[in-house]
Amino acid sequence: MISKSERQGLVETLKALGPDAPTLCEGWMTKHLLAHLIMRETEPVNASGILLKGRQKQTQNRLEELSTHFESNLSKLKSGPPLWNPMRYLDKWVNALEMLIHHEDVLRAQPNWQRRKFTDSETKELDFLLKIAPRFLVRGAKVVPTLVVGDLQTSGRIILRGDQVDLLLFLAGRQSASNVSIEGDELDVADFMKSSFGI
Repeated sequence: MISKSERQGLVETLKALGPDAPTLCEGWMTKHLLAHLIMRETEPVNASGILLKGRQKQTQNRLEELSTHFESNLSKLKSGPPLWNPMRYLDKWVNALEMLIHHEDVLRAQPNWQRRKFTDSETKELDFLLKIAPRFLVRGAKVVPTLVVGDLQTSGRIILRGDQVDLLLFLAGRQSASNVSIEGDELDVADFMKSSFGI
């Protein structure tokens, strides 16, 4: 299951790199990204500044504080959300995108980054994530893009073409780190790129 394998893989990657390695998240080192994940799963009130502008300062302050507890945060991430958190029971759906994207945020920021291979079952899960991702990751688009893996011939006003992970990263706002081509009318593409991308 992607949510579990990516969680475990992210823990191992963070442990190997340590707290001060770069990430694709602007201004964040690995310790900040880890603190973000812990706050999201264990401190929903403090994490509310992710979505609510009025809470951003409190969330940022707590993030900085949490980031000083790298080793204990690794243990918390490995064990998953606490029993009281509904995400523990919806892990397969809620955390799959989060863990995958943030794992790539860490991996692709490193100079020796290499593209990963996924098992057949993981590939099927990635196909499912591609089906639901535009609804969660793109807001304000007038045209829903057609996502295409490989050279399959298809039609649509806007076509995004790449591998599964690159397409998901593109929709999550990591366009500069993803190898995705865009096909479509120039005005449609320009309008689409004005959308709000990301979780």
